[in-house]
Amino acid sequence: MNDNEQVKNEYHKEAIKLLSAFPDALKAFEKEWLSENFRQAFLIVHKATRQLDAKRSPEQEKLFERFYWLFVN
Repeated sequence: MNDNEQVKNEYHKEAIKLLSAFPDALKAFEKEWLSENFRQAFLIVHKATRQLDAKRSPEQEKLFERFYWLFVN
């Protein structure tokens, strides 16, 4: 597994953990993820963290930023 795949897999795992308390957001995220629409999946997580006050750890912040630059931007 290359570094990009590892970042993608770790992001997916952390996003699921983060959204686990928000079933509607989690369902929407999974739908976009399975369609490989990573930009929309990222935006769902971003919106959830802002609107639903989901807190991200510093490690998650770093990971989410790496994912953004690799798969969203």
